[in-house]
Amino acid sequence: MYVADPVYESEISPPRGTVAAAYHRIYPDERDFAASTATARVNGFLGGHGGPVRLAEEIDSLGLVGEARAALEQIVQKMHPSESGVCRFSSGSGSGCISLNNRQ
Repeated sequence: MYVADPVYESEISPPRGTVAAAYHRIYPDERDFAASTATARVNGFLGGHGGPVRLAEEIDSLGLVGEARAALEQIVQKMHPSESGVCRFSSGSGSGCISLNNRQ
């Protein structure tokens, strides 16, 4: 496993920049940012590994609130249009998601 190169907010699209900025405030030291499990999970979602259903299951554990949380939800929903409409995110615990694998 390799540690990622630092990514600077100026190199990221605005919604992704909102998410990155939130984590840079939480982890101002680049070593802590790079070592964070939450930033690794979010990086996976931003890379297309996990859709809205999976994000809804994990979002409360990722430490994002407000605009950053909404930006991540929006990005993931746009990346997975086949899952659009299956999740209703809520602030706080729980969500209104159903798994596509369990649909009849």
